Amino acid sequence: MAGGRGMRLHPLTEKLPKPMLQVGTKPMLQGVIEGLVGQGFPDIILAVHYKAKLIEGYFGDGSQFNANIKYIHEKKPLGTAGALRLLPTLKGSVIVANADIITDVDYNDLMRFHNDSGTLATICLALHQYQVPFGV
Repeated sequence: MAGGRGMRLHPLTEKLPKPMLQVGTKPMLQGVIEGLVGQGFPDIILAVHYKAKLIEGYFGDGSQFNANIKYIHEKKPLGTAGALRLLPTLKGSVIVANADIITDVDYNDLMRFHNDSGTLATICLALHQYQVPFGV
């Protein structure tokens, strides 16, 4: 999911879409793609909208990242559920991930858990708490 405008990060997202903002030496989305490919998931479909040409220009068909990348173009922002409706018919299970989430999730374990559970969908999340040190 790489189509959002990233308004909370404006003005950083005025010229770049949020997934293309640098974390360390590379765009966030590159880290997501490398994580998927490194765990054996090279077939990637990116749902794009805002500044899609920048994302496509950087990643292309994915071959330089050992990936096979295809794109879904949202004519207007559709949100997660709307973008999923644009997916082609796929066989088997899919992983839906946001392009701006930095994680070390083991996608193979996630898929095993999902397949063993026999459920229609599995949601992977983490509890994150942050105490503001100066009061609110």
